[in-house]
Order: sequence, then structure tokens, then C-alpha cells
Amino acid sequence: MQADRTDETYVSKSEHKREAQEIHRLAEALVDLKASDYAKAPLDEDMRAHVDLARRIDAQIARKRQILFVAKQLRKRSDDLGPLFLAIDKPKSEQKKETARMHRLERWRDRMLEEGDECLSEYLTENPHADRQALRSLVRSATAAKARSDEAAANDRPIPRNDGSYSALYKMLGEIERGSVQTGDD
Repeated sequence: MQADRTDETYVSKSEHKREAQEIHRLAEALVDLKASDYAKAPLDEDMRAHVDLARRIDAQIARKRQILFVAKQLRKRSDDLGPLFLAIDKPKSEQKKETARMHRLERWRDRMLEEGDECLSEYLTENPHADRQALRSLVRSATAAKARSDEAAANDRPIPRNDGSYSALYKMLGEIERGSVQTGDD
């Protein structure tokens, strides 16, 4: 007997499949979480035991079978999966924020090395709490090191060893940013 299409409780077969696939992806994500994020996941004892078993299995086929079993158990608890989806998505969003922060710092560092004092003045205007003298010194040192390595590469000579100023500049920019975030929250 076919279900009435106007019935509000009717869920199509395609919708069931999409939900099952979404829950399967949740099960895979749970199994693949880093240990620190997995420890924070809101799982009851039974589910944690099933996921722990899947995390320990090394054989590909057996692991896949256990993930399917975890997904089946999750489907039985489909009403309270919201916190699990949030637990999976939170580390991803934090990682994206950290990656964006790193790229922002790298862009500032590269601009400072290319543009020199103009960019440095712009940065210091945006971050007045920064140590102007130390930052300027690191920019000059990193610029000189970059020029030495560029010259050596152009003349087919061995590239001189980096003096560490390039990475020190990046580190200082990160410390300045953390300082500005802390003072902005206070």
C-alpha cells in the first residue's frame, strides 16, 4: 500500500537515504576525531564503547564494518544527535580560524619584507601596542637575510643559512596579535 503524499509524516525513500548517509558521515567523523576532541564528544557509555572499538581496529574492512555498526546505533538515537554534530563541527571551525590567522600573519610578514617602512607604519597604526623598535629591527634583519639568499640563488652559490629572523618576525606578529586580542577582550 502506497503512503499518501499529502501526509505530513511521510518521508520519502530518498530523504531516508540522505539521513542515513549523513549519520554514516557522522560515524566516520567520530572515529577519525583527534583524541582531545573525541574526549569532549557527548557520547553515552554504549556508543563510546562502539566508537572506541572502531578507533582501535586497523584492518580496513573490519574498521569499515564497525563504522557501519556505529552508524546503525546512531540511527537508533537519531533524536539526540544534534550535540554530536556540533561536537564534530566545532574543531573544524576552530581549525579554519587558526589557518586564517596564520595566513593573515604570513601576508603581513611578506608585505613588510616587500614594502618595508610603509607597510610597517601601516601595521603599527593598526597595532599601536606593538614594540616598534623590535619589530623594525626584525624586519630589517629578515629583509637583509632574504636579499642575501636571493643574491646567492641568482649567482648559483650555496644559499646562506637563515639567521632565524624570518620566523622570528612571524612569531612576533603572532604575539602582537594575541596581545591585541587579549587587550580587546578586557
